[in-house]
Amino acid sequence: MNGMLDYATEDDDAVRVNPSSTGKTELVVSCPDKSGLGLRLARIIFDFGLLIDRGDFSTDGKWCYVVLRVQPDTDTNRGSSAGVSPGT
Repeated sequence: MNGMLDYATEDDDAVRVNPSSTGKTELVVSCPDKSGLGLRLARIIFDFGLLIDRGDFSTDGKWCYVVLRVQPDTDTNRGSSAGVSPGT
């Protein structure tokens, strides 16, 4: 493995981005578990104009490991945070 994840310890947050030739990118996030983490990650991804194609979340109650496969949102009728109402 290469990238930040190699150096992550239990006390470190880490993000790894694995681009692919298919146009879909794998995001790997390792961070402390927190209530609402999935919503926050999804909102950030939507704000960057990406769609989540597939995802996997695992936790031991203290530490969270998230793998998301994302792709660009090509629907020009959707604004940022499509489907997410403000204040949620």
